[in-house]
Order: sequence, then C-alpha cells, then structure tokens
Amino acid sequence: MVLGLGASDSLSRTENDTTTETKPEAVCLALSINNENEKASLGPQFAGTTHGESELSVLINKIVTDLYTKHHARLRHSKYLTQDHFVEQYSAAIHNKGNAHDVFGFIDGTMYWICRPSIHQSAAYTGYKRAHVLKYQGVSLPNGMIASATGPYPGRWHDSRCFYSSGVANWIDGIVPGMRLGGDNAYATSHRVIVVNNHPELKRVRVAVEWGFGNVANHWRFLRFSSNLRVGLSPVGKYIALGFLLTNCHVCLYGCEASTYFHVSPPRLESYLFSP
Repeated sequence: MVLGLGASDSLSRTENDTTTETKPEAVCLALSINNENEKASLGPQFAGTTHGESELSVLINKIVTDLYTKHHARLRHSKYLTQDHFVEQYSAAIHNKGNAHDVFGFIDGTMYWICRPSIHQSAAYTGYKRAHVLKYQGVSLPNGMIASATGPYPGRWHDSRCFYSSGVANWIDGIVPGMRLGGDNAYATSHRVIVVNNHPELKRVRVAVEWGFGNVANHWRFLRFSSNLRVGLSPVGKYIALGFLLTNCHVCLYGCEASTYFHVSPPRLESYLFSP
C-alpha cells in the first residue's frame, strides 16, 4: 500500500470457522462516515455481528496510529514541499494573482468541534464560538497541498499563540530567505508573515487556505461531527492529523480548486509520501 502499510496492518477475524481480513483502506471509509449508524456501510465484514463495532474501532485506531507514526513529521513541517525550486513556483503563482513578490503560502487557524470533555473543559472551551473545540494551524500552498499542520491546541488559545508554539517561525527561517506567509489580522506583520488585510489583491487570493481546510471537512465527514470526536476516549488528534494527510494524498491524485486557480500542479503521490 502506498501509504506504507502492509499485510501485517490488517485486522483478522474468525467466526463460524471462517477467517476474514479487513484491508487498511477501511480507515479511509471510516473517516468518511457521518456517525455510528453508518458503520454498516463499510461492508458485510462489520455488519450483522455482535463484535463488529468493537472490531471496527480496533481496526481504525490501529491503522490511524500506524499512519500517524509513519507520516506525522512530513505533515507537521514538510521539507519536500518547501524545496527552493518549489517555493519559487509558489511565489511566482501568488505574485501573478496577488501582486506580492515574497509570499509562498498562506497561514490560518481552524477549529474542530469536540464533545464536551470530562476533564480540562475550560481549556477546550472557546467563548468566540461558545463550544468545546481543538484548534489547528495550517499552511496552504498554491498547489493545494497543506505544507504544515500543527496541533491540537486548546480551544481558548488565540491564533497568534498557536503560531509561536507551532515551530512554524523556525521552519520559515529555514526556507528560502526573504519568503513569508500571508495571514489575517490574527498574526502580526513581520519578516515571516505579512497581514493580507492591508493588501486587497493578496487578501482576495488568501481564500486558498480556506479551500484547503474545507477539503479536509468535505472528504472526511467523520471530522465534522463533535459526537464522533471524544477526547479521552479515542485518539482525536490523530484522526484530525490523518484527515490532513489523506487530503494531501487526494490532492496529489486529483488536484483541487487551489491548484487549478494558481496553475501549480501538486506533486506525485509517491514523491510526497516517500520523501524525507
């Protein structure tokens, strides 16, 4: 499997002297369901048995953990996606659309609603949305890829605090000198970030970062519903990280609105997943 999981990463079940094996691809389907009532859509191996739901949870958590272990470093701060020649392409594409010569991507925060946790409720609560959430910070590129996805952060944190805790500042410093990210008013203008609200043309094209976050929710419906995200009972942070990873994989295979808008092709899937 291109994601790096082999036959040993499947789940076997024996019932009535018959052994069945579930492939790792099931986790992709699992993240696409809306709620518990749709689990039967994963196929007969999980329908009509007394142990089906329990086995499905074991399968999902096992594969999610394995994928997170294998790929979280490239998802946090991608070195491959920010090689010099790629950054030059991104900068040129943004310049053509937004008239900025030193911007290679866009940064923003996003929230995922969760069930009210049994502990640390105040940390997860955001008065802005009056809900319990986990915050993430993402950096989107003109080719539609998410070059950096960090979190989870407490719901009460401001985007600027997430930025300084994420390591993104040091990551930017290691990229082509003089390049910056475009962000909204939650970020302060510096040699690393330019506030796009002060630049109408750049503000208009910043919508690309929202497209990237929207793709995660559109492709993996499981992450839309707080009832599915129970902190303390399941690895919610890994579920969300996997949503970012699989969205990048989808962009590699099929492109997206951003890559079409900026006319920058995403990388080949194998190049992205097998890069350092």
